[in-house]
Amino acid sequence: MNPSSGFLAVTDFTTNQVYIVNGWREPTMSITAPTAGDPGGGMSPDVVTPEPPAPLMMRYDGATGAVSSMGAGSKFEVVKDGFTGCWSSLRNSFLLHGGFAGYPLVYQKTLYEFIPSNPKYTTISDTGAAPSARYGHCLVEAYNGTKMVLFGGQGQSSAVLSDIYILDVEKMSWKAGKVWKER
Repeated sequence: MNPSSGFLAVTDFTTNQVYIVNGWREPTMSITAPTAGDPGGGMSPDVVTPEPPAPLMMRYDGATGAVSSMGAGSKFEVVKDGFTGCWSSLRNSFLLHGGFAGYPLVYQKTLYEFIPSNPKYTTISDTGAAPSARYGHCLVEAYNGTKMVLFGGQGQSSAVLSDIYILDVEKMSWKAGKVWKER
């Protein structure tokens, strides 16, 4: 498992599976390679430690307690952190939105999909009044899976956002909701 913290977990309640984005990391191993120069006439090992492998999707089976990797296609490296996600019961997949990558930080507004039966990420073509680039926001399923509601977060200018967007999951089309105003 990945020793870092702060991972997004998405649950498919129909199968009792929990998917943890980048939650799996293969253990790193030291590799020894022989080199000349051992005073005993033989070879002495030099220790070479490779870079840690890319993190992969971790799957937790709630029925059995088993934890496993979803394989090479499950690494999510496009966005570094701050993305949000939610299971889509309508699509039998989960959707990820936003986050940031790079230095200086570049905020994202792209919508991605992960289908566990074919473990890889794809970029979704969405239409309508899409939310601006952001991180730290919330995405939840609504109306029997036909809609997803996105709320808040923080934008590129560090402004705290209190807007709402509704995604029609069948059409992959966004609609802006009413903006929250403080009283």
